[in-house]
Amino acid sequence: MLSLTTLPSILDRCQKTIAIHNTAIKEFKRIQAQNQIGFKKEFIKLLNRVLIQHRRDPHVERLQTFFARLVVAKNPDADLEDGASQATQEGYDKKFIGFVLQYLLNLCDVKEKTVRFRCCQLIAGILTLLKDVELE
Repeated sequence: MLSLTTLPSILDRCQKTIAIHNTAIKEFKRIQAQNQIGFKKEFIKLLNRVLIQHRRDPHVERLQTFFARLVVAKNPDADLEDGASQATQEGYDKKFIGFVLQYLLNLCDVKEKTVRFRCCQLIAGILTLLKDVELE
């Protein structure tokens, strides 16, 4: 069973290769569905570890790409009922996307140049992936 304690080990695998990113995104989304509040706290804690990395190493870049894809990823278990809203049918978690973008935008004012740079990179990656999504 997947839990919040497995998130760091999933990220450890994600920094080694992009081949498992799709599987890891599904695992993250299942954990998120089980525990929304705890997931957000753990997600931010893990994201902060990437934001403070000064060097542009390939493993950091892979994690950054993973985080951008994770934020925009569709929920694999989205209900496709007849009465479901358009957002649910699309499978996007618009509240989570907004939460992460707001968090990153708030960090754009920090003193540390590395954090501002990584935030801008992540925001650009998320917006690039969102080009086809209507967020209302």
